[in-house]
Amino acid sequence: MIQCPTCHALHPLNTLFCDECGEYLGQGNPTEFLAGDPETYGDNALGRVAQKESDREPGTASPEKILLIIGESKRGVPVTTGKEALLGRGDPASGNYPDIDLSDDGGLENGVSRRHARISFRQKDFFVEDLGSANGTLLNGDRLAPFRAQPLRNGDVLQFGKLMVRVKF
Repeated sequence: MIQCPTCHALHPLNTLFCDECGEYLGQGNPTEFLAGDPETYGDNALGRVAQKESDREPGTASPEKILLIIGESKRGVPVTTGKEALLGRGDPASGNYPDIDLSDDGGLENGVSRRHARISFRQKDFFVEDLGSANGTLLNGDRLAPFRAQPLRNGDVLQFGKLMVRVKF
């Protein structure tokens, strides 16, 4: 178990953010991932510039595509309005080939499931949905409930297991 240094809540090993207070529990500096993009993240160290779910206004922006900036490699992967994108790890043995394969981005080492999440476009917004992954999906530090799509906004930070992904419109 890991104890949060701020609120002292207990969490399973490898938990990155405290469910109670949002404190970063991982090793290293969480701002390193966000460094170099002050236009998107400003002074907010954890990249939590996207509004709280209750403050979101779906339908306020209707981009043609989004760009996912993946992990330390900063590889950019576009997602367009034309189809859903399954994110996960490729596994030829089981015949699993996600639309966005995170294997080369350290997917296995970072706890990305074979079928981890889905990004879709509907009603003028992009959405992210956890597909019941083993290590969960976080949106701006908040854990997503499995199979409940949440809208994405420019500057959001997704976390698949321990793999960080920035969203840019």
